[in-house]
This record gives sequence, C-alpha cells and structure tokens, in this order.
Amino acid sequence: MEKIELLSPAGDMTKLKTAFLYGADAVYIGGKSMSLRALAGNFTDEEIVEATSYAHERGKKVYVTVNIFGRNNDIESAERYFKFLEKTGIDGAIVSDTGLIYTARTVAPNLKINLSTQANTLNYKTVEFWKNQGLNRVILARELTCAEIKGIHDKVPDIEIETFIHGAMCISYSGRCLLSDYRAGRSSNRGECVQACRWNYEIREKGSDGEYMEIYTNDLNGLVPTDQNACTLVQNAGTVTVSKASTYVGIGQSSGSVGLYALNGGTLVTPQIKKGAGTGMFLLNGGTIVATNVTNGANFISGLDN
Repeated sequence: MEKIELLSPAGDMTKLKTAFLYGADAVYIGGKSMSLRALAGNFTDEEIVEATSYAHERGKKVYVTVNIFGRNNDIESAERYFKFLEKTGIDGAIVSDTGLIYTARTVAPNLKINLSTQANTLNYKTVEFWKNQGLNRVILARELTCAEIKGIHDKVPDIEIETFIHGAMCISYSGRCLLSDYRAGRSSNRGECVQACRWNYEIREKGSDGEYMEIYTNDLNGLVPTDQNACTLVQNAGTVTVSKASTYVGIGQSSGSVGLYALNGGTLVTPQIKKGAGTGMFLLNGGTIVATNVTNGANFISGLDN
C-alpha cells in the first residue's frame, strides 16, 4: 500500500517545527490574510519562504491555506498572493472558493491546488469534476464515513484524497457555519470563528418545566481502530490543531504517527510506561517509534498504555 502522508496544521514556526519533530510528513499553514485561521499567529510572506525552506531541507512539505470565501475586493489581493506562493515553491495551496481556484489557475499555472474541506465534497462525481479541472488533491468533507471515502477512491483512484483524522467536527458541513456570526459577530467563513458550537448549552421544550438536556460536541478521532482506517485508502491524513499550543500539536502528531507507522509496517517500542495524569509523546528514532513519558491519564491512544 502507498505510504500515507500525515499532515498537521501549524499556526507559527514553533508549531511547524514541533509537528515535524513528532512525525508529521507535511504541514498546512496560513498567511496573514485569506486563511480561515485568522486568530492563529500565522505566517508573514517572509516566514512562508523560511518555513518552506526549512521543510524541504528535511524532506517535508508545506501547503498554504487560501481558503476564505472571497468577495470582490479580495480578487486583486488573491492574484498577487497566488503569484507569490508559486514563486516560493510551496507544495500546494489549499483553496475552497471556485473563483479563487480559477484565479490561481490563471495567474499561477504552476501552483498545485488542493481543494479545501470547506468545499464540502461528499461524492465521487464532485471529485471527478475537480480532477478534470486540474486539481492535485481533494480534501473531503469531514462528515463522510470510511465506506464512503473508500467508494470515492475506488471510483476516482487517480487523484490524491485527503481526509481528517482528528480535530473539531463542525456543526455544519465542514465549517460552512453562521453560528459564530450570530453569537459573536465574527465570521467563520472569513477565518474568525469563535467555535461557538463548543460552548456549553442546555435545551428543553419551550413551556416545559422539565430538566434541561445538555448538548455536547464531538471531536474527530480517526485513529482507533486503525484497521478500519486502512480501508479508506486515502493518501493523506490531516489533523486540525492549528490554533492550539505546541504541546497539543505534538500530541496530535505523535498519535497520528503511531497509527500510521504501524499501518505502514513499522515497529512500536514503549520503553517505560508511567501511571498518572498527563499525556504521551512519541518520537521517531532510527526506524522505530519510541514512546516517551507515556501515561494512562489521558489514554490518548487506546490500548497503548495498558
């Protein structure tokens, strides 16, 4: 089976280096504009050049998000930005807006384009359409099941497919949500989401004096069990941690590294397992994954710390 690429978000250079240290094959980053993570630290143009050079020197990849839904006054800026990204030699731009995809293909024809999960791709005909438009990869909607992803790959095997294995599961299709706008006046489609869906809510029938029911949000966890994920035949596995601290990024990538490394026939070594509260980190070391400071408080990979 073709090796799966583990892809991590990185909100700044520290998180980028952390992601690579803990096993990520690639990162996706955002610039100071046109990214849906406007609240992260993000990268200046000079830092994008630095990040790309740093990654390529280590055999890693960098993708840049240009995944806002653009308005008229965004087009000229987008044209300049796509030309710049093409010159930097990044490994691809992640775009969701059809007009911005057209713009990128026009002004930066050598820039590889990956379709963002924000485009809500749910079926193989849509993937086939984007393949025929010359896109390099389609990042599927996060709402798809393993069987549906496999069905898409079976129908359109000659384009790269990416799916998320960890991160927030938005209440609308892959982030097309207005809840943040209504609750806080900040647009999720412009990179300013306050994640209002993750606040604590209680509901009950209007006029009722019964108990309130709590509402919970779920996170994606595509690591357990790994054998089910193997059936998807995706080429890329993404995680969503871009606005989190470096420690969180390290945990997310080490978890993904363990699952994918085992899937690719690697060896897992756990030298010392400690009990207590906390989390575990995994480092790649000479062809094996070595678990360090593993605790069972967080139990972030099922079965590893029993």
